[in-house]
Amino acid sequence: MLSQLDAAAYTLRKQAKNVSGQLALGAQTMLITIKNLGCTKENLQVTLTQLDRNLAVLKTQRKRGMIGQLQLDTVQNQRDKLAQSIDTLETTRENLGSSVALMCGLDANTIVMPADFETLYEGNLDKMSYNKDLEQAQKNSFLIWQKQDAVRSAYNSYDKNISGTAEAVKSAEDALSAAKESVVAAFDSKTVKDCRTTLAAKRTAQSQAELDLKTATVKYRKGIISKLAYQQAQDAVTTAKLNVESAYLSLYTAYNQYEWAKEGVLITTAAA
Repeated sequence: MLSQLDAAAYTLRKQAKNVSGQLALGAQTMLITIKNLGCTKENLQVTLTQLDRNLAVLKTQRKRGMIGQLQLDTVQNQRDKLAQSIDTLETTRENLGSSVALMCGLDANTIVMPADFETLYEGNLDKMSYNKDLEQAQKNSFLIWQKQDAVRSAYNSYDKNISGTAEAVKSAEDALSAAKESVVAAFDSKTVKDCRTTLAAKRTAQSQAELDLKTATVKYRKGIISKLAYQQAQDAVTTAKLNVESAYLSLYTAYNQYEWAKEGVLITTAAA
């Protein structure tokens, strides 16, 4: 009886650890999503500013009879729809922030918004070892442990003279094999590598945009280019910076999920 109680307590501890890990990963993922939506919102706001500039020009042209009302109305509708999209994004961010607050046991009226995340060091990324990390993920996987426990139970109940017990063992072993395959399929280091490549490309694009802005600034001061062209160069830098932030968040997400997977917290397609 004591042995059975100890086994039951151990199982409950394993389940509790897995659930707490899933909750923590879920909360972190929502915070990153909130941050990403913030980048998207700022990008849309850059576009909104550009549309407002264009509208000011079009309104002047309309007064002078240079364009028709339909052309002006079309751009105005685009502007209004974009403004609505920005409002919707902010509402989504607030809803996610409220969900995070509830997960943390805070008041229902509380909204949690993320600050800056910790810096990912290149050295830590370089030290990633797929085979070693996969072995750790398999060792810590709650799903694999759960299926192994089912195999043990099936063998303990096995009796060649009792119908169905052999089939139960075979079924449990098949489920264990499927769980192992599922963990291998879900454990992925390629995403981190792809995100690093994308981030590097976005940083290069930002550097180029900043160089272009310096050139545009000199030309604008000399009267070579218009104010609109100068503002467009400024917008390009803002957009490039936001693209870098978004790419960094993608890398942060991939690496965070990879690290959680090593601890056995990994979403798979295998049946629970």
